[in-house]
Amino acid sequence: MKSNKNIHVFILVITILLFFSCKKYLDMDIIDKGRKPVVNALLIADSVPYIKVYQSTHILDNSQSSLITNAEVLLTSNLQNTYTLPYSSVSQQYINPSINVHEGDKIKLNINTSIGNAETEVVIPSNISIFNIDTFPYYDHSGYQHGIEIKLSFKDPAQSKDYYILYTLNGPNVSTTSYEGNDPAIEEMSNRLFIDDLTFNGKQKNISLVFYNNFDMYSSNMLYICLMHVDENYYKYAYSVYKQQETGNSPFSEPVIVYNNIKNGYGIGGAANIFKHSIDTSSILNRKKINLK
Repeated sequence: MKSNKNIHVFILVITILLFFSCKKYLDMDIIDKGRKPVVNALLIADSVPYIKVYQSTHILDNSQSSLITNAEVLLTSNLQNTYTLPYSSVSQQYINPSINVHEGDKIKLNINTSIGNAETEVVIPSNISIFNIDTFPYYDHSGYQHGIEIKLSFKDPAQSKDYYILYTLNGPNVSTTSYEGNDPAIEEMSNRLFIDDLTFNGKQKNISLVFYNNFDMYSSNMLYICLMHVDENYYKYAYSVYKQQETGNSPFSEPVIVYNNIKNGYGIGGAANIFKHSIDTSSILNRKKINLK
């Protein structure tokens, strides 16, 4: 019996050694297709346009993407006026303070660089207002005021596919909120609600949020509710970026490909129109209903 046991142990040890010694190396040729411009452009209604341009990197490069500071960046509005966006070494972006983009503008961007010329087109969305906000103190099971419940409503335009990103700001930072609902057209990621009008096209949309507050942690009692009406390009880009961050390096998650709409390059050319409303959180101890005109 002892002899058989020793034989079994010997076989087990040999098997383990063989398993760990059987390493295989595969030679793979990873094609380097060269470098292309990487464009980061979100054009916001009634704001100065600004754009960042980088150089793409290869998967085997040790360095990160570097800024391109000598590109020619041209913005054409409504197929009529073309403006140059010079590079600012202060803000490290291409910007022209003398122009604004507006609701309904059709914008074409041309980015000409030594590594290639890229382009993209966007249309600035309309402003969608939150016409009603209702706020209540939010208590936990022990009766402690744990935050503020916010109920809001907005009207979605008919006969068009529309996309929104809803979030709250306390000071300069996106604050911690939670969506109270089960609408399949709404997905919460990184304290932002990604909303498409799949279930309410052309209708009023009611949404309930909870703002989890510890007022000692925040720099201001002012809470800003922001409703971004975004184009499809920016919606898909932002959704894919946050989804990629959410999945991280988990080996059990499907890979997320970041959305790209730059011709002859990479990145995003997107557009948004932002409605913002402020609430003084110090007054929420008593119910306060806000009717917006």
